[in-house]
Amino acid sequence: MMIIKKCNEVDDKLIYNAFAKGYSDYFFKFNIAFDLFVERFLNNEADRSLSFIALEEGEPIGLSLGNIHAFGGVKTMRCGAFAVDPAHRNRKIGLKLFEAHIALAKAQNCKQLYLEVLKVNENAKRFYERLGYAQVHDYRQYEHKGFSYEGQPLESIEEIGIEEIVKSRQALGELYLNWQSEIFTIKHFKNILNYGIYKEGKLISVVSISKNGTILWLWTHMDERFKGYAAHLLNYAKDKHGIESLRTVSSNNMVYEGFLKKLGFTVSIEQYEMMKVI
Repeated sequence: MMIIKKCNEVDDKLIYNAFAKGYSDYFFKFNIAFDLFVERFLNNEADRSLSFIALEEGEPIGLSLGNIHAFGGVKTMRCGAFAVDPAHRNRKIGLKLFEAHIALAKAQNCKQLYLEVLKVNENAKRFYERLGYAQVHDYRQYEHKGFSYEGQPLESIEEIGIEEIVKSRQALGELYLNWQSEIFTIKHFKNILNYGIYKEGKLISVVSISKNGTILWLWTHMDERFKGYAAHLLNYAKDKHGIESLRTVSSNNMVYEGFLKKLGFTVSIEQYEMMKVI
């Protein structure tokens, strides 16, 4: 008999095994170690009390990882990972997991649901559409291996605190950003490197980047753009910490994506952002 439990009611190993089984035939291999899975997914992107696992005779056969934040000013439940063991598909296990996910979102007084899905995963996209989700943005991951920038702005680079990153986000007002680029996501990551450039005492460019090369935040004051500051910050962080490749994401931000393409970044993953009002 299949049962649904919250993830805070089971051992993390069961959650990891459900993830590994569910993504075993995915479009690309995760090959993620247990400790990294716990740090990245369970401690950063998900809340165990807002996530569900499907079990049959004690064995994990399905998983949905959830989290709640004020996204665009609206209390939102995100599904950050969703998978069913290939051996147990076509039994409506995914539907039951999502019914629990949506019911919990309503109980938490969320007003909308959010997720990302690979463009090539047409079956999943149709499944979400049947649940009432609609495509709202294109979501692209860019990558650059061997990035190098030779320009040298006159201003020096300083290590800064997360509060300066927050201020730079606030400067953009209500500009739409994807979930992964919002401050609430950045604050959850460990070992984040934050650097900034000041000009005449005013912060004009910042970067927040992980030690594995994930660019979480990159901003330059609109009056100081196209002068090489952002590229210089990326090059500084890369060289200082021996980062081999850089990656970042964008949702229909043509200015940012144009900047990335100019520096030689290429698209590695294409997704849709989907939402449902509840």
